[in-house]
Amino acid sequence: TFIINTMRTIDEEKRNKIVQAVFDIVTEEGLAGLAFSKIAKRVKVSTATAYVYFENKEDMISKIYIDVKQLFDEGLKESIEQGTTMRERLFHCVFHFVRRFCEHPREANFVLALQDNPEYLSEEATKVAEYYTKPMLVLYEEALSQRLLKAQNVSEINAFLFAPILWLMKEYDLQKKPYSADDFKPLIWVSVDSILNNR
Repeated sequence: TFIINTMRTIDEEKRNKIVQAVFDIVTEEGLAGLAFSKIAKRVKVSTATAYVYFENKEDMISKIYIDVKQLFDEGLKESIEQGTTMRERLFHCVFHFVRRFCEHPREANFVLALQDNPEYLSEEATKVAEYYTKPMLVLYEEALSQRLLKAQNVSEINAFLFAPILWLMKEYDLQKKPYSADDFKPLIWVSVDSILNNR
């Protein structure tokens, strides 16, 4: 049993190293730069080792994406429910993700790269991701049905709420300026107010 458990631990460590290498390559070169040979070189394993954990590039990207989405979306419903008004609930929804982005910047970069390039994901990964994000989509649907928003659909809502924050994060990264989730609170309120009809 000890030997089996030790082997499992080693295997998990190896898989984790592969995942971290994926985050690094995507940050440096984008999704197009991902190749099993590059990953193997970074992790110092044979190319065949990567195929022990993932069938192919799409399978690897999709599985890692699902893991990261689960990490980011965990507790989303509870975060949203901290607010009582639609304004407060939208704020807590955005702040939930900003907090996750600040805690896990490389994972955030990976997810954002895939949102710009969904063709890299399997159909199953896309469906699972939608399931995890359901509390946010339910909130959006409620706001749209009550005609509370200037936006007309999910894409427009995300543009209003997240684009300014992601732009500012990128600027801070370029300037190598440290930041925390709390630094974005004023901008989140501005973004939320900009989308509400009664503001």
